[in-house]
Amino acid sequence: MTSETKRGSCVVIVRGGLFAAIRSHKHQGRICLPGGKQERGESPVDAAARECLEEIGVVPQGLVAFHVGPDFTGWLCTTFHGTIATDVRLQSSTEGVAFWCSRQELLTNGVYSKHTTEWLPLYDALFGEIA
Repeated sequence: MTSETKRGSCVVIVRGGLFAAIRSHKHQGRICLPGGKQERGESPVDAAARECLEEIGVVPQGLVAFHVGPDFTGWLCTTFHGTIATDVRLQSSTEGVAFWCSRQELLTNGVYSKHTTEWLPLYDALFGEIA
């Protein structure tokens, strides 16, 4: 990867076997995890927290990077595991409609489903498999 490589972060937040996600307006309603572009001078973890706040209205706690790799578009994406309190509700934004989605929905209707198939087995091994 060069210094010109586009960099981004996304966050996996799971509650009750479901993933925090959005139905993205810019991707015609397809599913995305909260995440996006890392701004100049911003760390991957700061980008992850900011993108979650912008897209689903929450700042996750305990962010742990568990996968770094190029997605299918050539971006270098750092994928984080994070948590939110059980009483915190997701909030939709101008980016899309926030909701809890199943593993199958993420794999079949996710914008970045190819990238998901790369990090999901590692997530399962580190944090426990999600039904």
